[in-house]
Formats: sequence, structure tokens, C-alpha cells
Amino acid sequence: MNPTTQTSKWVAIDADYEQAFEDLLKLQWELGQDGVAAALEKSRRGGHLWIFGEAPLSARDCRVYIYNLARRLRVPVKGAGLAEGIEVFPRRMNSSQDSSATLFVASWCSSCDGKRYWFFGADYAIGKQLDYLDGLKKLSNAECRLCCWS
Repeated sequence: MNPTTQTSKWVAIDADYEQAFEDLLKLQWELGQDGVAAALEKSRRGGHLWIFGEAPLSARDCRVYIYNLARRLRVPVKGAGLAEGIEVFPRRMNSSQDSSATLFVASWCSSCDGKRYWFFGADYAIGKQLDYLDGLKKLSNAECRLCCWS
């Protein structure tokens, strides 16, 4: 995240709890209803949804949108009085340091269980995965604001 502009080229929803994958599927479907493409990948304990911007997006608008969507779908949000739930990255708004980079690297590298996790919707080869991500519809700032405040 750019700490000066408070923008990021991507948003990741991390879910690591018992019902995580089902909740991510609900979020992905609902995002799709809003015209927002989200790449889904399984992880060791749950999964991740990735949303990519065509230009840097307002981190605040993205977080408001995802949290409102989660509330509507009754998807738990970690830290909102709950020990388990989704986490939205970039996490910190006032810091140039963020664990978002760690999340991204962990997704593409072998994790601590020695397995690689792939994005659904593309063949399981790195080139095909990158082509899939490149071909995803990117979210514009106008679309993000419309989703966030509608």
C-alpha cells in the first residue's frame, strides 16, 4: 500500500477458520453480482480471494465495501469482537509496513506444509495461473466507490 495516497493495486481477503472456504465462495459469488472479479485460491487452513485494481484503489473504500458485504452475508470479520473471521489486506492504513506482502509471497511459494496452492479457474501451471490473473477484469476506482457507497 502506498502510505502517502492510502491506495493499493490489490485487495486480499484471507480466511483461516472452519467455514472459511464456504464463506469465501459466498463472498466471491456476491462480488461477481456487483461486477467485481475475485480470484479464489485455497490455502493450508482456508483460502484467499484476490481483487485487482486497474489503478491504485482507495484502501478505505475497498475495506468498507468488503466489510459491508461480509456483514450482509453474515461472514465473520476477525477483530470485530470475534477471534475468527476474514481479514482484509492491506491491513494498516497509516503505515508503510504491512503484512500484505507476506500474504502474497506465502500464496505463491510453498507454504509450511510443503504444498503449492493454485487459483481456481486456470490450469495448474505457473504460466497458466499468471495468464488467468492477467485476464481477470480489474476493478476501477469508480466501480469501487459505487460498490462501496451503494
